[in-house]
Amino acid sequence: MTTRNERSLTSLPVLIGIGLVSAALFSLTFVINYEISFGGGSWVWTAVLRYMFTILILLVLLRLTKGRGYLPELFRLFRQNLAFWIIAGSFSCGLFYTGIAFSSEHLRGWAVAATFQLTIIFSPIVLMFMGYRFPLRVLPFSFLVLIGATLVNWAGDVDETNTDLFIMGVLPIIVSAVAYPFGNQLVNSAKNGGLAYVPRIQSPLLNNAFSVVLLLSLGSIPFWLLLVIVCWPGMPAEDQYLQTFIVALVAGVLATSVFFYARNLTSDPVKVVAVDTTQATEVLFALFFELMFVDPRIPTYMQLAGLVMVLVGLMGFGMKWERFFLSRRRKLQYLQAGEK
Repeated sequence: MTTRNERSLTSLPVLIGIGLVSAALFSLTFVINYEISFGGGSWVWTAVLRYMFTILILLVLLRLTKGRGYLPELFRLFRQNLAFWIIAGSFSCGLFYTGIAFSSEHLRGWAVAATFQLTIIFSPIVLMFMGYRFPLRVLPFSFLVLIGATLVNWAGDVDETNTDLFIMGVLPIIVSAVAYPFGNQLVNSAKNGGLAYVPRIQSPLLNNAFSVVLLLSLGSIPFWLLLVIVCWPGMPAEDQYLQTFIVALVAGVLATSVFFYARNLTSDPVKVVAVDTTQATEVLFALFFELMFVDPRIPTYMQLAGLVMVLVGLMGFGMKWERFFLSRRRKLQYLQAGEK
């Protein structure tokens, strides 16, 4: 039986609030990656160094906070499910961030953030592809957030972007937008069950979001080694070490861990997609940070309209549909009680 505190923690408003925190932290990725592209740093090292620093930071953090015996136990869990963590890490970290880093050399930071909101559309599709049932009635709110995010980002720049840059910037993010929810849902299914083809990993270690991020980052190492061998990018730019360290700390550790924490609080597909949908606000945060520190141009009226659409979409998804599904469940419980 779940306690009142547990029910409160897994309510949609709370899950959305936690998702917004992760979105604010994660938005710094797009701004910093955009800055790296100006300094001549290779997108390959932008991706690889971010996860190498993420691993180092998490190793130190878990050692200091969990004690000497925790990491050996975590490594044992990693070895016992090696194939799973390599597959999940290659999607959730490797393919996801490769697309983000590559596109940062062709689109502005908030353009990358806006395009990545395609994950709002792909997340429920991925869930249905993996065997979950999902009510299509909530999709209009996801589309509303997507349209708003697009207006925020491209209203002022669409005429300045040629077809080649559009393709080079958008297509890799489509890969990211599919890979991210797929890899994340593999972890969710391993922890909570629900999919016959995903191994059930029953370990209290998965209740710690930092541990999950470390396991996925370790699993992505073969992907990064292959990427470096294939692309052979030369040495990183001098400033790239510090910039990718900041991304690793703020986005790779803090934002991703907060996001996983919210996502793994529930196995309800509706609430899972609601958490994913909060990531649309990365556009708002990325826009704010770029206005403050990179590009001071004031948003156009169309961009402001896009901001409103994003907020309305999130509010509609998080409030109206929570009441709708709660009413359906109460009705079902009432009918079941009547049958008895």
